[in-house]
Amino acid sequence: MKRINETTDYTIFKVFEGQRNISEAHVRELMNEIQEKGYICAPIRVTPDMEVFDGQHTLEALKRLNMPVEYIIETGVRITPEIVRTLNNRQKKWTVRDYTTSFAKTGNDAYKLILELAERYKVNETIVLRSANRQQTNGSGSYNYKDGKIEFNARDYMKATKRLPIYKRMKEAFSKHRGVSTSVNAGIFFLIDQEYDIDKIILAEDTYGNTKVRFDTMLSFLEYIEETYNRKKPAQKRIYPTEEFKKTSAYKVAYR
Repeated sequence: MKRINETTDYTIFKVFEGQRNISEAHVRELMNEIQEKGYICAPIRVTPDMEVFDGQHTLEALKRLNMPVEYIIETGVRITPEIVRTLNNRQKKWTVRDYTTSFAKTGNDAYKLILELAERYKVNETIVLRSANRQQTNGSGSYNYKDGKIEFNARDYMKATKRLPIYKRMKEAFSKHRGVSTSVNAGIFFLIDQEYDIDKIILAEDTYGNTKVRFDTMLSFLEYIEETYNRKKPAQKRIYPTEEFKKTSAYKVAYR
């Protein structure tokens, strides 16, 4: 039987490399449970070097409550970041940001770049990858995001830094509309990909926009863009993004 140790010296514990960031909401949830039901926490688990690889949220909750921490030192097993991700995910599902942070901390250059952009522009990883025309976070096979195998290089980074500010401006311009955000995101990047004049699209929205219109599909978003942009425009200056979209494989899959 493994020995359970106890301490109130929280300084002996170290952060395991590749561990996800602390979730403030999860810590508060644990603190409330402890205060309401008493000490209900399983012992945290640490390496012989006192690195916490299972139970960092429990440790933080007990530390804030000034309560003793029970811990088990695991010996004879080599703990890796992959094992930590698996253990933690069984208790509280990891978010995409947790995976991004973990791989970035352990030196994965692609995830470092993605994390930097996500935090700088305050967008999720899917938007970052889409801005560089890369596989998204729900990829599979050799591009499985949660396996740390996504590809994202310096060239992707530069492309994303040019397109993300445009995306943010468009997103803000249409933020008062209701509907499915993924449809709007897809529509915005389609317009960027096709090199439509974003400044004029935003001006048309400011001038003729109707915020009561919902965007439940990418097509409905593009139809709205077309309608507002073309209002009072001569025929030679009108745009027809819906026609361009209908030529794509994405349209054939979604509306076949």
